[in-house]
Amino acid sequence: FGKAENAKGRAKEMREAAERAGVNHSIQGTAADIARAATIGVGALEHGALLNQVHDELVFEFDPLWRDWYLGRVQTIMELDQPLDGVPLIINIGVGPNWYEAHK
Repeated sequence: FGKAENAKGRAKEMREAAERAGVNHSIQGTAADIARAATIGVGALEHGALLNQVHDELVFEFDPLWRDWYLGRVQTIMELDQPLDGVPLIINIGVGPNWYEAHK
């Protein structure tokens, strides 16, 4: 009786872990698709360049004289160039001479 209960408990834990992994995989895949679509759009912008992607963040270098224009275009592209109808995608933009300062 005790072994059967333990086997049921382990099977339930394994099933629940597999369900969480399946949901997480879908969410991570969708996030990657959105980031990929955004990189195509922002990669074509003038006055700056996409340097790197760090997980769900994109790192840019841009001409400071075009800061407002460039950041505005990046935000517009990243928020509207998405495959999710009716789901708002809001991005945060940080600016600084390095990654740490951009996150303050």
